[in-house]
Amino acid sequence: MTQQSATGAESDHRTVARDVLAVVAVTRAADLNELLDRLARATRIPGRLVVVAPEVDDDLGAVLGAHRLRSRLAVVRVLRIKGEVTPARAAMTVLERTDGLTDGTRFLWLLSADCRPAATALDTLLRASRSGRSVAVTAPKVRTGAAPK
Repeated sequence: MTQQSATGAESDHRTVARDVLAVVAVTRAADLNELLDRLARATRIPGRLVVVAPEVDDDLGAVLGAHRLRSRLAVVRVLRIKGEVTPARAAMTVLERTDGLTDGTRFLWLLSADCRPAATALDTLLRASRSGRSVAVTAPKVRTGAAPK
């Protein structure tokens, strides 16, 4: 989805879903880079990204700041919490904030740093979510590394 411009520079024409806030539960900075790579290659990317991580010394800011996806996102934040970090706890941490972080959010996309979403995952989830007024929750088929099919 990148195209060469007249100057030879690549321009990115992926669709940004501005009403989607991706919430990523991270336990190690090393896991985050591959997820960011997959999101950057997707047909649609979330408008905002919040990484929820434990209170440790891993420098997630360096990973996020250096990644090419960063320039396409309106908001990128790292929130630190005590205890175990799970997607459910990450979502609750984000939803409990009162600093405007979720303003304009229509959809939360819950991810763990070790998940590997398909390139069309967000497109598919949004299409399902917008298919009718009675749709409250959509979720992907979750597979494990041990049983990927």
